[in-house]
Amino acid sequence: MAVHESSVHVAVLAGRPIGGLLFGLGPAAPVLAHLALTAGFLYALRRLKRPDTSRSDRSLLAEIHSGLREAHDHQFIRVATWLVAALNLIVQALLIVVIAAALVEGVPPLLTGLVLAASGVGGMIGSMAAPGRERLSAWIAGKTSGVPVVERLADAAGLTGGARSTLVLHTWLWVSAFVLAASMSTPVSFFAALMLMGLGGGLSNVTIRTVIGRLEHSLVARVTGVHRLVTHGASALGPLVGTALIMTFGVRAAVFVLMGLTLVIAVVVTWLPGVRASLSPGRAAVGEGELRVAGAPFAAGQPESAAPVESGAGDGLGEVPFQTPRQATA
Repeated sequence: MAVHESSVHVAVLAGRPIGGLLFGLGPAAPVLAHLALTAGFLYALRRLKRPDTSRSDRSLLAEIHSGLREAHDHQFIRVATWLVAALNLIVQALLIVVIAAALVEGVPPLLTGLVLAASGVGGMIGSMAAPGRERLSAWIAGKTSGVPVVERLADAAGLTGGARSTLVLHTWLWVSAFVLAASMSTPVSFFAALMLMGLGGGLSNVTIRTVIGRLEHSLVARVTGVHRLVTHGASALGPLVGTALIMTFGVRAAVFVLMGLTLVIAVVVTWLPGVRASLSPGRAAVGEGELRVAGAPFAAGQPESAAPVESGAGDGLGEVPFQTPRQATA
């Protein structure tokens, strides 16, 4: 899972500098290159041999509805999907702000592409580091155990403790990234900020894909489709939001607006109990009971299939609730 996720970020790492180079040749060059690549992929896809599989007797609308229902009823997936959608919108808006700042400062297109590729660097690091996150959390907990203030901050940020959460950590990494970008506003600071954002995204994507992969086999593709529709739809709106912010507030102020939105999200997911619990699988609610921290008994009356299972191969996710359809209710 982590290796597959890292391949996506490798594409970002390679694609954005190439896009900047093509833009330097002319505004139409990257568009034409994109169309050519898309046509080539569609042609290759049509030539793939399709496996002989029996078609479902259910209608397409019924299958879509089952995916929507499962994505909504699974507490972690529901909250994580909308959280990632909000963060995707913000980062895509930020990319427009970075491009606008580069144009104002006269930064060469290739250098702009290299800066934008930083999220690919961070995403690759984050996705490859995901399998070791549990060990890293244990190490951090050991180092901070004698310093109460630091220990509480690490717990609140989702790094350690029974409420450990990759997605909560994701939001605070992004807040840190915005502070870095807003305080300096240089290509180097934007590169570092985007790399931090990519790091958080890589960690979160592995977590979400692992949880979705544990659903009933027939639901995995449907729930994945719902998750991507919402999160990628938000990504499509991001550039529009970024442009509106630049036109309304200017380039530098737009960064502060986006930072403020990210800070609000981080505060909500950290200190709003219901949201925090849903993003902390170690204490996430299952049905009417509560799934307790690793090693503790879970609520009486829960079916055995709802018990926590280890996220195999040391993926660093701790214990994630494995929920069969309809067991995770809103």
